[in-house]
Amino acid sequence: MTILNPCDIIVSMISETKSLLNGANTNSCGLLSGLQEYIKETFPSAKERKDCDFPTYETDCSYVSFSCRKRHFRLLSVDKNVLQVVKTLLPKAKLKENSVKIKSSEMYALHAMKVAIHYAFNPNKVIYSNILEAVFCSRPNRFIANIEINGEKKICHVKNTGRCRELLIPGCKIYVKKHNNPERKTDYSLISVVKGDRLINIDSQVPNKAVHKWLLQNNLFNDIEYIKSEYKYNNSRIDFFIKTKTRKILLEVKGVTLEEDGVALFPDAPTERGLNHVKELIKAKKEGYDSYIVFVIQMNSLKYFTPNEKTHAEFKEALIEARKSGVCILAYDCLVTSDSIAINNACPVVL
Repeated sequence: MTILNPCDIIVSMISETKSLLNGANTNSCGLLSGLQEYIKETFPSAKERKDCDFPTYETDCSYVSFSCRKRHFRLLSVDKNVLQVVKTLLPKAKLKENSVKIKSSEMYALHAMKVAIHYAFNPNKVIYSNILEAVFCSRPNRFIANIEINGEKKICHVKNTGRCRELLIPGCKIYVKKHNNPERKTDYSLISVVKGDRLINIDSQVPNKAVHKWLLQNNLFNDIEYIKSEYKYNNSRIDFFIKTKTRKILLEVKGVTLEEDGVALFPDAPTERGLNHVKELIKAKKEGYDSYIVFVIQMNSLKYFTPNEKTHAEFKEALIEARKSGVCILAYDCLVTSDSIAINNACPVVL
């Protein structure tokens, strides 16, 4: 497992807990039950050891063990950086050599433990659970697709509002996530599409998550002290604000799903929001920030990345101006499977 520097843990993950816990507290038994359910759903390959005094799960990467009392909960791991995740998210947690102890009533206890387990078992990839193969039939609107699973017609949520016309062709093979939430309008979410011999992830939310984890592995910057997601700058929200010992950095992420003849293109439709982000990063550079734009190509093995001039010429012109102004423009392809995605190799940028 890649060793993380404790200062690289993302404190801003606390904001993600609101949707998970809705401010509710939990007891030790509830916390243990929630974690066991999370491990079985998210990491089905994790093995539960029967020879331990406490609930223990292990993978090829690491292991975690849980000890619970009426009011306290303890996570045990040989990797101190996994324990540091909990300590960073929950400052009141008590950190010891091989364990971290928290009050089970701590509001964000469950989420902090989930984050720690995620980094213990899979430090690089973003993992999807409950993935099924399906066939794409049609797309009545931007948000919904008609699909077929095991001969049955179903309605599926499309996690990408872009056009994706070259991908979502009737009869193509797709992969969807099955949800077990009775409050959802649809039981499925469309995650990836097979185009020729390529598997392309079209989840518009996952590039930020992948970059988030990638930064934690000391990629791009190796002296990070703090990262904040959705950073408000002027009238925009930039994906990441990163503080190092000597620098203030604004980093914007753009997911890329359009490919033609081995060349990655962005955007696949005019993007005034994207154009505004580029202009804001140019301004930020002049104000003393280091500005970065990272294009995450949600597939593997591309020749190079270039802005899609046919779709939005002004966006290409803005990128050229940004580079001249000192904004760093990068592109990376991804390793994509039916149930995971991870940042892979740098891809040449041609403007």
